Amino acid sequence: MSIKMKSAVALAISLAISPLAFAKDGQKVGSPDSTEHVIEDNKHAPRISVKERLEEDYGLSLSADYIAFGTTSGDTMEGTDDSAASGVFRLMGSWAATENGSLNFKIEHRHAYTDEAPKMYGINNIGMASLSGAAFNDQGARVTNLYWRQNFNDGNTVVWAGFMDITDYLDAYAQASPWTDFSNLVFSTGSGTMALPDDAAFGMAAAHMITENVYVLGGIADASGMSDMDEMSDNVDKFLNDEKHHKSIELGYTGAGKSRIYLDNVHVTYWHQDGGTRHDNNASGDDSEGVNFSASFIMGKWMPFIRGGVAEGSAPMLEQSLSIGTGYYGLLKEGDTLGVAANWGKVNKEAFGTDQDQYIGQVYYKIPVTDYLQLIPDVQYVRNGAISNEEDQVIFGLRARIIL
Repeated sequence: MSIKMKSAVALAISLAISPLAFAKDGQKVGSPDSTEHVIEDNKHAPRISVKERLEEDYGLSLSADYIAFGTTSGDTMEGTDDSAASGVFRLMGSWAATENGSLNFKIEHRHAYTDEAPKMYGINNIGMASLSGAAFNDQGARVTNLYWRQNFNDGNTVVWAGFMDITDYLDAYAQASPWTDFSNLVFSTGSGTMALPDDAAFGMAAAHMITENVYVLGGIADASGMSDMDEMSDNVDKFLNDEKHHKSIELGYTGAGKSRIYLDNVHVTYWHQDGGTRHDNNASGDDSEGVNFSASFIMGKWMPFIRGGVAEGSAPMLEQSLSIGTGYYGLLKEGDTLGVAANWGKVNKEAFGTDQDQYIGQVYYKIPVTDYLQLIPDVQYVRNGAISNEEDQVIFGLRARIIL
């Protein structure tokens, strides 16, 4: 099947299920880092009375946090800085405007403490075909989420429309959040083999529970827009008129049901992104597409997973990727998480000029110091980085998250 034909099939399926999607408020489909899940998870902390009153009287749930991230290595490439650091403030809200619909938003300010933010540190300073801290840039103020979610059919279907981050619903698993879990891109959405538009793209997505445990979801988002706050209106125009889109369709099984589909989850995802955008890594203008898979299960305190993907086109960093790893919950105290994972990747020759094998490992430990503070030290190991002169490199990182 040609790229154009497969793109049309994915778009047709996505649009076909979109009109069906509406579910009872409180049923939340999406990744652990989606706005609604973060708000819900942050409720474990002692509640502030004014926030409780807003939720009870007006249906407005609010949450905020501040995350600082620093990374350093003694194995950086010649002429580059050893360290990079930045911070992000996030204000998140969900307004249950109707019984079955809600308006959701996430406003952020991302800022660097050093001359270079950690986002491109993995490529520019280490030389690997991946990002060691993808979410931590120096962009300033931005609206990452501003979308309407409409639910119906007793919580079995849901649709989103507006400014969304596709990683909030696509190829999700329990340790996919770069804020609090694995920070390297190869262990997040797409496993390094997926083209990803800016994480404030305008678009629509929908999900439907075919049975109690089997689901299908799909989406279409603007692939050419930018996530800057002053670009929001232009992004809508580009979505409607530029015909440069990211399309996806996913079929999966979840043992946890509709509220947390990323737990006990097995899925296969097909995606396609139109060429000719700034996300391409060469000037060919060819489309990019690929298939991803994921399997993760809760087994007592363990959550082993295997994930990967294959892709073609210049937009992804890797042509092939395979990750294995596990999470362990409650290692030393209630609420902590240990994550260990390793990845093999075949570097995308269209993007980096080489198709060599690359190996990345990461270990992190999430420590709940108090109800309001988490510390997350991590170490990453890189072997045979795509454009590095070093054979072996080690990167140290530390995240601190304050829940406000």
